[in-house]
Amino acid sequence: SDVYKRQAQCLQLTKLYTFDDDRMEIMKIMYPRIVDKEAFFTVINTLTFSSSKEKMKDFIIGYGKR
Repeated sequence: SDVYKRQAQCLQLTKLYTFDDDRMEIMKIMYPRIVDKEAFFTVINTLTFSSSKEKMKDFIIGYGKR
């Protein structure tokens, strides 16, 4: 069953990982299940590098076009 999550839950999960690549994988898995997508920028802001943040923003834009 598909369990829908809140942005805060995703935020907690991503903080368990050190590296941006690992965090982005979690974000990509969880994003479709996030019910409060408008708050997802707080999760993206946990990424260390601006290039990682841009990649996640691009992912979200691409996801929205599906």
